[in-house]
Amino acid sequence: MKICAAQTRSFKGDISRNLIRHIDLINLSLPREPDLILFPELSLTGYEPELASWLSVREDVDAPWATALAELSNTHQISIGAGMPVWSEAGPCIGLFLFIPVNKREVYLKQYLHQDEYPYFSPGNPRWLEVEKENDISLSICYEINVDEHARLAYDRGAMIYLASVAKSGAGMEQAHVRLNKIASGYGLKTLIANSVGPSDNFLSGGRSAYWNEKGKFIAQMDGEQEGILLVDTTKNSSEILYLKV
Repeated sequence: MKICAAQTRSFKGDISRNLIRHIDLINLSLPREPDLILFPELSLTGYEPELASWLSVREDVDAPWATALAELSNTHQISIGAGMPVWSEAGPCIGLFLFIPVNKREVYLKQYLHQDEYPYFSPGNPRWLEVEKENDISLSICYEINVDEHARLAYDRGAMIYLASVAKSGAGMEQAHVRLNKIASGYGLKTLIANSVGPSDNFLSGGRSAYWNEKGKFIAQMDGEQEGILLVDTTKNSSEILYLKV
């Protein structure tokens, strides 16, 4: 299976502008024919907790960004995971919209929040999404990688690939790399992390999107500043990094 981490710079609350960057990175990946491309946490709005209440959308939202990503998914037979705050009865949740060909949409909601997020977000209900039958994939969002139960449940349910969509600083990524190495080696999961670059809330996102194989072997990582994609063939244990020219 070919999976892809999209390392993108989001513009605060500017969904239309962020969508253009999503499309640019998807198009950059298409010649390599990936099966799935994953964007960072809240990639379509930027990681901006204070904006979540008025940027949140319903899971069945009918909006230009959703239509555009669904069309790309269907046309090119690629699953696309992009971040967006999602409205629930309890309040805004941190969501990951997953567009799966053909005409299938799933939404994963962050279940475990960092303590700093509770003033702005509510935890989502547990969900298990079937992305690809032969390579069961478990999704995680940022802080969830630090929760032992989250990775253990992915393993118990038969996942083979653990995907993490995050918005982390450089220091945060140092810790995330250590943690994901343990998840990969401890549970035998192929592990991919997609981080953003540039301003996010009150910190600077540190990039370094990366991949580990099921033995915990570090395969590749991106730099800490540029937008681009990390493409991994999980069968061949090969990787390729392409940076976006802007």
